Amino acid sequence: MVDKMVTIKTSVNKRTVVLHLLVYAALIFVGFQAFLIIAGSKGAATNGGFSFNSLNPLHWGVNAPSSNEGMYSHLPLTNDGFNQLVEWDRTIPETPALQQQIAGFDVLIPCCGFQLSSADPNADCQCGHHLATRGLIKYGLTNGWTRDQIQQEINQWKPVFYPVCAQNPKICDL
Repeated sequence: MVDKMVTIKTSVNKRTVVLHLLVYAALIFVGFQAFLIIAGSKGAATNGGFSFNSLNPLHWGVNAPSSNEGMYSHLPLTNDGFNQLVEWDRTIPETPALQQQIAGFDVLIPCCGFQLSSADPNADCQCGHHLATRGLIKYGLTNGWTRDQIQQEINQWKPVFYPVCAQNPKICDL
C-alpha cells in the first residue's frame, strides 16, 4: 500500500512539473511575441511607414538611411519606394543585352549571402530585396545611369532593407 502511495505521489509530482514547464514555455512565447510587436512598432515609427523587416531580429537597430530619398531615383527610402523598385523589376523587360549589363553589381545583404547580380534572373536570389535591387538596376541602366551611380543607390538601399548594415557595413560590402 505504501509503495502504491509513493508511486501515485511521484507521478503527480511529475505531472505537476510538466504542467509548470508548459505554462512557463507558453509565458515565454507570449512575452517574446509582445517584445516583437513592440520592437516592430518602434522600427515602423523610425522610417515613417511600415517597416517590412522590423519584426526580424536581423533587422533591429538603426533604420535611418543617410537621406530620405534615393540619390538618383529620388524614390522615398520607405516601403512605397521598395514597392516601386519591385514594380520596375516586374515591368521593365529584359533583353539579352540588358541582362548582360545587369550582371556584376554588388547586392550582398545578410538574408542569403548572395553577392553579385547575374545575367540570368533565375540564378539570382528571389527574395523581395533582391527583386527590388534588380528592379533598381534595370531602371538605372535603361535611364542612362552609370554603373557607379547604380551601385551607389544600391548601397543606399541596403541599410533600409537591413539596418544592421548601417551598424556593421562590412557584412553588406558598404
